[in-house]
Amino acid sequence: LNSDIQSRKEHAMVEHRTLSSSSRLLLLAYSLLWTGLPPFLLLSKRLRPSLQKRLWTRLKPNRADLWIQAASTGEAGLAREMLDNWPASGTVRALVTTNTLQGLEVLQNHSFPEHVRIQADLCPRDSLWAMRRVVKACRPRVAVLLETELWPGMMRACQREKVPIMLLNGRLSSRSLARYLCLDRLWSDLAPNQVHAVTEEDAARFRRLFPRAQVGTMPNMKFDRARSSSPIPFVHNTLSGLIKAQSQFVVLGSVRKQEESHVAPVIERLAQDNPKAIIAVFPRHLNRLDFWKEWFESRNLPWELRSRLNDHVPQGTIILWDRFGELEQAYALARAAFVGGTLAPLGGQNFLEPLNQGVIPCIGPFWPSFSWAGHSLVEQNLVKVIHTADELTVSLTADLRHPPNRDKVHQRFQEFVQARSGGTQQAINAVLQAL
Repeated sequence: LNSDIQSRKEHAMVEHRTLSSSSRLLLLAYSLLWTGLPPFLLLSKRLRPSLQKRLWTRLKPNRADLWIQAASTGEAGLAREMLDNWPASGTVRALVTTNTLQGLEVLQNHSFPEHVRIQADLCPRDSLWAMRRVVKACRPRVAVLLETELWPGMMRACQREKVPIMLLNGRLSSRSLARYLCLDRLWSDLAPNQVHAVTEEDAARFRRLFPRAQVGTMPNMKFDRARSSSPIPFVHNTLSGLIKAQSQFVVLGSVRKQEESHVAPVIERLAQDNPKAIIAVFPRHLNRLDFWKEWFESRNLPWELRSRLNDHVPQGTIILWDRFGELEQAYALARAAFVGGTLAPLGGQNFLEPLNQGVIPCIGPFWPSFSWAGHSLVEQNLVKVIHTADELTVSLTADLRHPPNRDKVHQRFQEFVQARSGGTQQAINAVLQAL
């Protein structure tokens, strides 16, 4: 069996060395786009901060055994989980790149084990030329992509230097597959050597997109992230100086632009019906702060920026969160929570985080990116799905006044993830075997 696997690996790598003429032209056009598009992309307030650094700072990596591309915050968390659990039998040198400043914070503000030597940086533009410089400089033995992030420039640069490519914790929706299949020859040529998908459905879609790759399944690593963390005690919570114990504190987390028109009236109703409540609004993207400031002012609602708070917040205050990295601590203090990205067809955001802090979250009807976990959680009444702004207001108000027992919620959630854990170790074992 091992001989057959090795033969298939070598055969796949030989096939990947040669691109079809159509794939060459597409890759050239794609790389040229990275030259012409940046001035237009910089018009976006959301993209501008990280793009400025990505486009004009040349990454100069050190030698690395492993290159992990973690596109944003969620993927950076998965990369951190892998490296935290890396076996101490030997030192590993890892280059971890990300596309966002928030993802970079996740990596740079973390203490990794001593045997993990990590260089974390923003990923350069995904052109053939920029990626080739990175690969030649760090000379990785294995390259890892996480979830659904497929980067043609990086993949081709690795193939040219005979660096095996692995896609871990892979997810691929039917809609994404349909888009990728418009360029099926290109993706067939760029196929990673191995794909480890989180469900059989995802694996089937990857097999269709990458017919030459080895495709299997693995438990979702996000279950391990939930299992490895625990509720933050009040005395250790960095926000306990702002939110008093037993406050009627509600968190509206990861709110996206497309659902603001649904969430805004909920905030107004909550403030009217619960005058003692403290409402925390976490925009998913900080470029939306101006919208919320103007909206609060137009409704004469009492609000404060998180960055201006240094003492306990008065009852009846709305906090507009303008500081990154404190959502988990906020969930740990909340009586009620809503997780955004779910009231509009945006894929959803991570609603495992409030559960791990003992809070049953409300979500909207749109969460295909978390269908691998959500259906079972909904059936066990650990997640509440709402469909209208009125439903959300009623549900959050009920939890504010009579919150479920936090310890019991956390215990039930841990029993749920315990039966689904092991993905991180499987991912590590796959990378070690490739190394």
